Amino acid sequence: MSSKGFTLIELAVTIGIMAVITAVTLANHSKFGGNVMLRNLAYEMALIIREAQTYGISVKKSSKVNTVNFEAGYGVHFDAREQTRYLMFTDTHRADGGTGGDGIYTNALELVTIYTIGRGYTINGIYAIGNDGTRINAQNCATGKPVLDILFKRPEPDAIIRLCGDERKLYNSAEIELKAPRGGKMRVRVEVSGQISVVGAN
Repeated sequence: MSSKGFTLIELAVTIGIMAVITAVTLANHSKFGGNVMLRNLAYEMALIIREAQTYGISVKKSSKVNTVNFEAGYGVHFDAREQTRYLMFTDTHRADGGTGGDGIYTNALELVTIYTIGRGYTINGIYAIGNDGTRINAQNCATGKPVLDILFKRPEPDAIIRLCGDERKLYNSAEIELKAPRGGKMRVRVEVSGQISVVGAN
C-alpha cells in the first residue's frame, strides 16, 4: 500500500532549504542595492563638483560682496570632521578679512549650498596628491584644519586644489572617498586639469 504526500521530515527539510535560498537572495539583493546607492552618491558628488566648475568658468555672478562680482571663483569644500556633509562656496573673501578670494572656504559669507549625505553613507577620507605622487590624508594636516578645497575660476576649467586650509600650496589631484554602511567604497577623483571621475576603492 502506497501513501501519497509528504512526511513531516520531508516538509521540514524543504522549508529549511527554501529559507536558506531566500536568505541568501535577500542578502545579495541588499548588498547590490547598497552598491548602487553608493555609486549614485559618488556620481551626484561628481556632478556637484562639475556644477561648481561650470559656475566658476561661466558668467555665474556672486552677490556675496557689496558689488556684484562676475570674477569670483566657485568651489567645493570638504572637512574631514564633517563626514555627512560638504558645501559649495563662492571665493569672495579672504581669511584676513579682506575681499577678493584666497582659494579656500573662509566663512559663512562665502556659503552657497550645503549638501548632506544620509542613510548611513559617509565621507570616509579626503586626500590630495602632490607633484611627486605623494598621497596626503587631510587627517594628517599640521595646520589642524583637515579640509580640502577644490576651486574653479575663469577663464580656465582647471581645478585649484588646496589642502589643510593652506592657500600657498597647490596639488595635482584630490580624492574624496565615500563609504556605504556595509563597507563598500567609491572615490570621486578631481585632476588639476579639471577632469572629474568616479573610481572604485579597495
